[in-house]
Amino acid sequence: MAKEKRKEDKPTEELLVLHEKWVHFAQRHIREIVVAAIAIVLVVAVWSGFSYYQKQKAEKAAVLLTQAIMTQDQNQRESLYQQIIKKYGGTPAALEARMALFEEYYSQKKFDKAFSELKQIESKARGDLKYFSFLGLGYVNEEQKKFPEAEADYMKAAKARIGLEKVAYWDLARVAELQNKTKEAINYYEELMALQPVGEKLTFIQVKLARLENKQGH
Repeated sequence: MAKEKRKEDKPTEELLVLHEKWVHFAQRHIREIVVAAIAIVLVVAVWSGFSYYQKQKAEKAAVLLTQAIMTQDQNQRESLYQQIIKKYGGTPAALEARMALFEEYYSQKKFDKAFSELKQIESKARGDLKYFSFLGLGYVNEEQKKFPEAEADYMKAAKARIGLEKVAYWDLARVAELQNKTKEAINYYEELMALQPVGEKLTFIQVKLARLENKQGH
């Protein structure tokens, strides 16, 4: 009987490990998510009637950004990003440079600096991009074990209703569990169920809900 139970537990544990991989993937690729949003902002801006001067400024900033991305030396790369922000503030490339700096600081565990760059993005961004920045802020706060703050950031991202809630509710459920907030974690997993997940994600949520409901009942 115990042997059978161990066999049943193995797929469940594999699912739990898989979820951690999803979390790490989202954290590693937050910049790509936000950069895609910035690209959309740039296209909209161009079609909205950028002045000639603004277009020239944006193009110069984009060229310098490309140079920065291709620079191997970390200090020089960060210096170029800072130059873009200072000289070409207000351009989509400047926002992308801030996101690149966020990525640099985040990977170096310089969380105060990473947080500062994201707050700048949040204050200057409009529409969808602002919601993407909330997700990044949540990751920074969670890394520093500031779970209530991370939960608040993820909740802002979940309210976007632009597809981002599919990521944000996973994060919300995770930080709720880290705070031993069983009822809230159940609510977040139920929100995920309402988004109609399939395959391994659906199975994982069902396993999590069963465990949490069992825990709540004791």
